[in-house]
Amino acid sequence: MNEEFSPSLDAQLHGAAGDLAYHLPDVPPGEFKPSRRRSVTVAGFVAAVMVGSAAWGLSRQVQPQPVEVATVDESVVEERAGQPEEANARPAPQVLSNVNLGAEPVRRNEMDNPDVGRFVIDPAFGSTLVRLTDVGANEALVPVATTPSAWNVDETYLLLYRTGGDDIGHELYRFDPSGAVELESKLDLNAADIEQVYWSRVDPDVLYYVDGVALVSYDVVSGESSTLMSFEGCEQVDSGVAPVPQSADDNRWGLRCLNGDATELMAYNRQTGTVQRQTVDGASQGPYPIETDDGYLIERVDRVDLVDAELNLVRTVPNLEPENVAAVVRVGEAELAVGPVYDSEVVGNAVAVSLTEPEVEAVAVVGPDAGYPYPPAGTHRGETGQVSQPSLALAIAGGTAEGVETLLDGEVVAVDMATSTAVRLAHHRSSSSSAFSNPTISMSPSGRFIVFASDWGGGATNVYLLYRP
Repeated sequence: MNEEFSPSLDAQLHGAAGDLAYHLPDVPPGEFKPSRRRSVTVAGFVAAVMVGSAAWGLSRQVQPQPVEVATVDESVVEERAGQPEEANARPAPQVLSNVNLGAEPVRRNEMDNPDVGRFVIDPAFGSTLVRLTDVGANEALVPVATTPSAWNVDETYLLLYRTGGDDIGHELYRFDPSGAVELESKLDLNAADIEQVYWSRVDPDVLYYVDGVALVSYDVVSGESSTLMSFEGCEQVDSGVAPVPQSADDNRWGLRCLNGDATELMAYNRQTGTVQRQTVDGASQGPYPIETDDGYLIERVDRVDLVDAELNLVRTVPNLEPENVAAVVRVGEAELAVGPVYDSEVVGNAVAVSLTEPEVEAVAVVGPDAGYPYPPAGTHRGETGQVSQPSLALAIAGGTAEGVETLLDGEVVAVDMATSTAVRLAHHRSSSSSAFSNPTISMSPSGRFIVFASDWGGGATNVYLLYRP
């Protein structure tokens, strides 16, 4: 650990204040009351997380609640504008108000790319953000879109990926809640894919990834690695086109075994050492472990199936779309699959479907049924925050051919699954002109912090930190 790493006094005070605010007991929000109505098809999906504490009453059908939208008190903005730059460099209180879901678009005000370590206020929403990194021209440093987070379980490390320059690969950073990171080490990980590197959900020092046909455990402190399982009879093993998280106890894994054009889905149980296999045509994702009956979700070509621990079909889950399951979360006694749905009875940016109660209808948490307009395209989702108070992080590229700015365009939004509320936090200001300039987004396990990548309109892509209001 580098003893020279010492954030400024202002930064340390901000971190301490954030810790205090986080640990103060919240006033429990009202119980979520969903409803179901037919809606038009949607074409995008965005948000970032804000944590709630009430159980989600999916079993009842009542009217939807307004979404809490972060807005700026104009008098506060004018007051800040007259202050010296030093005063604006410190975090300011959040300015939140309840507005109708059909609010007018919030325009992206002109805003210079902040210096590294300098706190700034998003002029449209009033949220506090800080730039964490500084890479060279035409380079990119982005959060690794692992599940559940680019942070380790105790939020002391942040996993990023660098590309575009001479040093390409995964990098491990020490993270300080006051808004600073320091490069700890460069990691030589021969993973199946850049994104398919997973933090342990119980051990803050351990990463997992697939190397060839072996599932590997890597200790970031000692630098030692060990093979957990070598999957015989496979030419290649991966999670599919996107990362598939392991179970919350690191025990169960869903993977694919590839042999030429043949694909087998595999469910690996570390505790028993068993591997269940099933041949599936065109399966693009490995089985997604869920808590319900120690089962899995299998995303087939035309549907999403819930299967048991041996991969036997239990039922097809309606109102979910293949390759669009963003997260599986537990709210109270209910386990929910959440993701964008574009072609079903209930559509939206974030549609929740119960896995534990088949009779409960799907609910659009963010979508036309909840009062949002037809959503902009180009959504990048960060995975869930707190398991006990689940949230989902999203960021929208947006934009129209006519150049007309609409609601959610270029925004970072936090969605609280426990209360079905959303908070629009900031404009990410990414051009999304390339794969690495997209606003890749991730939430910390506690739900306190959100990081996203942005090239700030063009050029180098860096990582920015948002504090949860």
